[in-house]
Amino acid sequence: MKAFRSILGDEVVSRFNAELRWLARNLGHARDADVTERDAGQAPPSGAGHYQRFLAQETVSAYDQLVEVLQGERCAALENELSRFISAGPTATMRQQFGGLSIAECAREVVQTALQKLLAHGDAIDADAAATQLHKLRIEAKRFRYLLDFFSTVQPEKWLQLTEAVKRLQDILGEHQDAVTAQARIADYAASLTEDSDDPGELLSAARLMRAETERIAATRQQFAETWSEFRAAAT
Repeated sequence: MKAFRSILGDEVVSRFNAELRWLARNLGHARDADVTERDAGQAPPSGAGHYQRFLAQETVSAYDQLVEVLQGERCAALENELSRFISAGPTATMRQQFGGLSIAECAREVVQTALQKLLAHGDAIDADAAATQLHKLRIEAKRFRYLLDFFSTVQPEKWLQLTEAVKRLQDILGEHQDAVTAQARIADYAASLTEDSDDPGELLSAARLMRAETERIAATRQQFAETWSEFRAAAT
């Protein structure tokens, strides 16, 4: 919707984006819980069984909350409003102003604008960049990928190379963010141990888990520099 703001109008985009962001946050909580539990189960260190049970409960809680959201009145209202908006189709003003706009013309303008913004933000990231900067770039890369997927339905060959490059960038940035999220979960787990557990082995296990995620973050940051160069080459 942000990409087509000039066509849809500020009022429409602002109205729907507020609710879509709310829904995305709730979906994100469940997704983060899923990913963290999956990663922790792939190669758990000794003594990590208690942590895995902690994550399993976190996942159950996240999904319980998500079910409430999806079955709630606010989500139903969003679905109904989107359905009415789509059924109504373009307004007379939209048809008059943009009726002659081709997909190719729209793609050139929208993709290039988004690409230049993405390149500027990526170029500003160095070895000391905060994790939040990489996270913002990941979100921007994801949105850019959505744009390419949209226009690839009618121009598949034109955007193929760039799509493959941004996929690789997404993978690295996603791996980095998963590790950052896992660290936050481990910190929550360790905090719960200080209150509920007298077993020093569980704290040692938490420390080993934290160290493993720190190493994963360092590795993905090194990979990012190379992947970003490859993406830049594909984009120019």
